[in-house]
Amino acid sequence: MPRGDQLGRQWRLLQFLGRPERLAVEDASRQLGCAVRTVWRDLTVLQAAGFPIYDERDGRRGLWKVEPGFRDRVPIPPLASGGKLEMRLTVADTLEVRRWLMGFGAWVQVLAPPALREAIRHEAAALALALAPARKPPARAAAKSARATPGPGSPQALGRAR
Repeated sequence: MPRGDQLGRQWRLLQFLGRPERLAVEDASRQLGCAVRTVWRDLTVLQAAGFPIYDERDGRRGLWKVEPGFRDRVPIPPLASGGKLEMRLTVADTLEVRRWLMGFGAWVQVLAPPALREAIRHEAAALALALAPARKPPARAAAKSARATPGPGSPQALGRAR
């Protein structure tokens, strides 16, 4: 799986977790073609987003699973061609959904509702403004104004003084 394809990787991870057998992080890492640490981060993100996933201990290692009944209530379809995914969610508050969606950066598109789309747009604009470097005047304009007003020791000023 290409680096940076968080949504596709996390969606495939959810599909693996929805299978009847429990999933070890090491197995998920091999199946997804990523580091074990990446799988741990993805599991943490999915839990924070409200997906009902949990682990059970099998000796020293944890085996992960989706809460029973979740797959029946929310089918987890495979990704469409091109790695696109359309989700329909019913939530009481969109805060965690907004955080999860913002984690995908410029690749996410909110189709509806308009209030969520506007909230994502507003948060992205605020983030871009906060992270943008301070703007400086263009170097050309500064150099041009310096040439227009010669300093007291410049050859142009000395020529006028004679």
